[in-house]
Amino acid sequence: MHLNRRKFNFLYLFLILFINGCVSTEPEKLRGCYSIDDFYRSDNTGNADGFSIQLQESASWIGKYKFFDEPDGKYVKFWFERNQDTESYSDRARVQLNMYSLADVKDFYLNTSFSLDPSLSNYLDEGDAFEWLNLFELWVEPGWSDTLYPAKIHLRIVKNSDDNYFSPVISAQYKDTTDNKWYSLWEKYINIRVSPSQVYHFKFYLSISPAQTINASITDSNFENIASIDIKDKFTHPDYHGIDTVYWGVNPIKLYTGESLLNRLDENNASLSIIYNDFDFCAL
Repeated sequence: MHLNRRKFNFLYLFLILFINGCVSTEPEKLRGCYSIDDFYRSDNTGNADGFSIQLQESASWIGKYKFFDEPDGKYVKFWFERNQDTESYSDRARVQLNMYSLADVKDFYLNTSFSLDPSLSNYLDEGDAFEWLNLFELWVEPGWSDTLYPAKIHLRIVKNSDDNYFSPVISAQYKDTTDNKWYSLWEKYINIRVSPSQVYHFKFYLSISPAQTINASITDSNFENIASIDIKDKFTHPDYHGIDTVYWGVNPIKLYTGESLLNRLDENNASLSIIYNDFDFCAL
């Protein structure tokens, strides 16, 4: 049933792509469907036209990544290492795939699989907690430039102090341009327990025309546990009152968190890494 649903989704999206045109006529503007094959490089650069992999180092940590082959497919791994030689004073670190300057796209579909580092099982005791570990981000407008209505949606992993598992959360935020702080619009827990080393499938679909539709789901590798949510809540900036919203950019895969969590994990003999495989996405 799930394979048939996936085929239906992609037939639908490729039909839209065929009708609207595969690529924008402006080279700096992006539209289309992509998979891990478009970014896989033997030299691990991970770059394709219009895309880049971004590394942000914190005061003590630096992001790393590599592409590699297994008999069952191609993979990319993101992780963090101690950084002894840095001039950064940042309190956060990241590794992410950037797809920015989109060509007025209104539909987005992502299908990927991920697994968290097995050593994170050392950080599942009662009292252990963290609030944000971002794995995906979609930007209505960016928050680092002079935009009027910066807002975003992201998937993050959290650990509540009373739980012995991790929880996935879909959230929307906007940035107040007067104080440059981010504020919550809403957050929705996806009702599935995420455990280290286990493979999970994440699907995200967003359409903003003719009406807003958001669906997010996570399943385990055997499709025995399935959690799905539909979201109708507004995800644009509160001051934006336009009718026809488009979104500006997306990080379809990422690993982004704060230095404090990385330090706490290190103290508990845990390492933060994620392996993505079989990812494909359409921005149309």
